[in-house]
Amino acid sequence: MKLRRAAITTAALAAAATGAIAPAASATTTAPAKPAASQRTAVACYLYVDDSRGYYNVRTAKSATAGLIKKYTGTRLPVWDRCGEEIGGTYRCAVGEPQDRYYVAVNYNGRKGYVAAACAGGLGA
Repeated sequence: MKLRRAAITTAALAAAATGAIAPAASATTTAPAKPAASQRTAVACYLYVDDSRGYYNVRTAKSATAGLIKKYTGTRLPVWDRCGEEIGGTYRCAVGEPQDRYYVAVNYNGRKGYVAAACAGGLGA
């Protein structure tokens, strides 16, 4: 979809520079269309990969035994809807490490998945 730009007149530029009120735009000028709702919301939070592990498992549910969506090796994934953790089933990131129950809901290519929070690098902008 092409967006139309409003023509900027010399009078409007001069008025903007002096703080005066510019003359009204011509009737042929149209405002740009609003983007779709999915395009309006910017991702405010990401889940980052822990450098020592190099990846994390994106699962279908908040459980260590849930189906695997992807063994994700990228640097970050957008959080699904809010920047925070949710309680789920217990897991260990590696043998000998303490158990944890917190997961982060992520958006993997438009599909909601869950990552064990303690196994990831952390949340941030």
